[in-house]
Amino acid sequence: MTLNTPLLWTSIILFVSLTSCDRAESDDPLVAAADRGDVREVTALLNRGYDVNSRNPAGNTALVLAASRGNDSLVQLLLDRGAKLNLKNDGGRTALMFAASDGRDSVVVNLLDRGADPKLADNDGRTALMFAAYGHSKTVEILITRGADVHAKAGDGMTALMWAATSPDPAGVKVLLAAGANPNATDNEGETALMIAAMKGDTESINALIAGGADVNAKTVDSAFYRPGRWTALMSAASEGQPDSVRALLAKGADVNATNLAGESALTIAKRDGGTDIVELLRKAGANR
Repeated sequence: MTLNTPLLWTSIILFVSLTSCDRAESDDPLVAAADRGDVREVTALLNRGYDVNSRNPAGNTALVLAASRGNDSLVQLLLDRGAKLNLKNDGGRTALMFAASDGRDSVVVNLLDRGADPKLADNDGRTALMFAAYGHSKTVEILITRGADVHAKAGDGMTALMWAATSPDPAGVKVLLAAGANPNATDNEGETALMIAAMKGDTESINALIAGGADVNAKTVDSAFYRPGRWTALMSAASEGQPDSVRALLAKGADVNATNLAGESALTIAKRDGGTDIVELLRKAGANR
């Protein structure tokens, strides 16, 4: 599968960069020891009076580094010795966000049990639930039961459900829908989770979203930045060459002759980008422009 859509690629690349814990070399021996996972050395340094909440140049504390590695024993030690749960690094991210992004469920539970706030957002408005939604459905379940907001939006308008739709695993989509996530929420471009799933050829998520109330004919805003406005999920599927998505959307009532702001239909787009198999599917479904 080749994805040409800037939004989806940008979202995935940004996710990777945001969930990578910056291990910039620290002058602080405690932070350096925590980064190595050296519980004995961390204990010795704490006993000598080193600050449990000291930071590396990126603002990461020993707790953040331990949580990002899923080091349960070190996390427990640091918490017992007074590590502040909700301290943010320079990007606004907490230990809980890093643990959630890697599906470190035992660490997530420990942090929550000790009072970590699942509703905090980083500098881009992303919450622990959004980080977990990319491929860690069990972590998503844990966070939801502990008060995470399934309706929260990041600065770009993305929700946890949209992040889940970018994931290779459709389980997160189903968990979030069951918890009441809005399948028709839109990002700042008017993109929905269904459009994202359609781009990827993820028919399981497509069917789950539509069963959960997603509007199969929803359109993006007129002023969409990277492609013509009033774009639909069917157009996304046609543009990305996803015949399985096209079939699933048509079966659920997608308007085969809807047009975007440039006057293009899914058929027009498929002729240009999607391939002959999609052109045939659309024509058989009644596409006439």
